Formats: sequence, C-alpha cells, structure tokens
Amino acid sequence: HVKPLTPIKTKPKLKRKKSLQELHQSISDPALSTRALDEIRVHFANKKNSLGTCISYGLVNTAVVLPVEMSFGAIIFSNSAFIPYLPVLIKLVVISAVVHQISFSALSSLPFAIGQVQDAGLIFLAAMANTIVNHVRARELDDSHILATATIILPLCTAFLGVGLVIIGNFRLAGYVQALPTPVIGGYLAFIGFFCGQSGLALMGGVNVVNYSDWHKFFASKVAILILPGFAGGLGIYLLARKLRHMAVLPVSIMSLLFCFYWILMFKNIPLDEARSSGWLSTAEAPPVWYHTWDFLQFDKVCWSVLPELAITEISM
Repeated sequence: HVKPLTPIKTKPKLKRKKSLQELHQSISDPALSTRALDEIRVHFANKKNSLGTCISYGLVNTAVVLPVEMSFGAIIFSNSAFIPYLPVLIKLVVISAVVHQISFSALSSLPFAIGQVQDAGLIFLAAMANTIVNHVRARELDDSHILATATIILPLCTAFLGVGLVIIGNFRLAGYVQALPTPVIGGYLAFIGFFCGQSGLALMGGVNVVNYSDWHKFFASKVAILILPGFAGGLGIYLLARKLRHMAVLPVSIMSLLFCFYWILMFKNIPLDEARSSGWLSTAEAPPVWYHTWDFLQFDKVCWSVLPELAITEISM
C-alpha cells in the first residue's frame, strides 16, 4: 500500500503593487475603466438606503452648500454696480447651482456622484463681471444693459468652459495637466483661497476691496466691528471641523451662527431695519416675485462688443 502524498500548502503570492505608470495606464484603458464602473454600479445597486436617510443627507448638503452658493453669487457680482440687484443675481446663481447638481447626479456614470459648483472659477467670473461693468459704463448705458450683458454672457462663457471639459474628458487629455509645474498649480490654489478670503471680508464689511492698496478699509472702526463676528465664527468652524471631523459640524455650525445672530437681535430688541442700516444685513432692493427672476435676461440689451475683452479671461479659465 502506497501512502498518498500530502499536498504541500503554499502561501498565496502577494500581488505586487502597481507602479504609478501602470496605474495611469489602467485608468486610461477604456476596458478597465468600464469594468471598474460596472463593479461600482453593482455595489451601489445592492446597497439601498431608506427614504429618511436620503432626506437627511440632502438636508445636510443643503445646509452646507446653500450658504456657499449664495456667497459665490455675492463674490461674482461684488462690483458696486450690482449691489442694488444682488437678491435676484444671487437667486440666479443658486438656481444654476441646482441645475448643476441635478445634471451631475442624474447623468454621471458614477451612481454615488454628488457634485456642486467649485470656487475655482470665481476669480475669472468676477473679473469678467467687472470688465462688463466698465465696458458698458464707458458707453454711457444704463444698468439694464449691465445686467443683461452679465446674466447672459457669463453663463455662455461657463457653457463654453463645460464644452471644453467634455472634449478633454472624451479624448482623455486630462493627463497632460500633469505637465503643469507644481508651483503653478499650488500658487493658483493659494490665490483662490486668498481671493475668497479677501472677498469674504469685503462682503462682511460692506466695502469694495480689489487689491492690497484697498486693505486699509478693513481697519476702519465701523468696518472692523462688522467683520469681527464673521471672522470669529469662521475661525471657530475651521477649528471644530479639524477637531471633530464629523459631517454634522458644518451644517450645525452654520445654523448655530444664524440662530445666534437673530437671537441677539431679538434679545436686544433691535428691529431689522436698524440692523440693515447699521450694515449687519444687506441693503439691496427687495427681490421681485419669483416669476420675475429672469427679467434681467434681455438679449436686445446685451453689449456683445465686450466679448473680445473677455476672450483672454475665458481662455485662462
């Protein structure tokens, strides 16, 4: 009788980590990309969330995103020519953000995709808005021409940018971005933060600040008083977000600041008109009825002659 041989147990071979070049090749390989997307779709198809969970996540995202989009609108239209019309202009920006969110979530190949407007384009859109104001005023036209030109040409420029991104994605040209030097990318990101910070301080103080030469306006006594609570609140949110690292930190902090502001007004018995005249609330005109939100979009009043001046900014964006 021959004793059967016992199979030798061997350790499974460890998979070698892919190099950076191999990862880039797998990402650019349509077959591998399609397979990965199919696996993601199957995973999320089997993972069903309750309606209450979906609504909760939606409310959290709304509490975080809505103030951000409103501030984006105030930054884009920070020129003094737009101040009387800010409620309608901010409403248009929020509506465009809603359209962006619906399109991104409904049409993305990733089932979990939640995308919202970035702050990267604020620099260019604000510069375009200022160019439009200067161009129209140089021709001694009224505010209706400024509003029509801004509310029609800025979306067109954004649409052209979107077409460019789609072309880059379809032809897989995003890899060429890696050719940009790191200091260029880092410097641009740093300037975005600087620009948003400067615009936020100017928005709180109710002053028009364009560059360093205007920073002395922040130190005026009345302006500093208006800025201090917002600066303290922003610093507090930053520290809490770094310390707690929970998704509820941002929405709860934002809602708490809003609650504290109106609680102080009620406790001090300060009417809204007095708070508005003191600079704590916007002095813009009251927004019209919702179906008049698009009244600024008048194609017959658009100054198309401003397009050549916006070409370089559009290409840079």
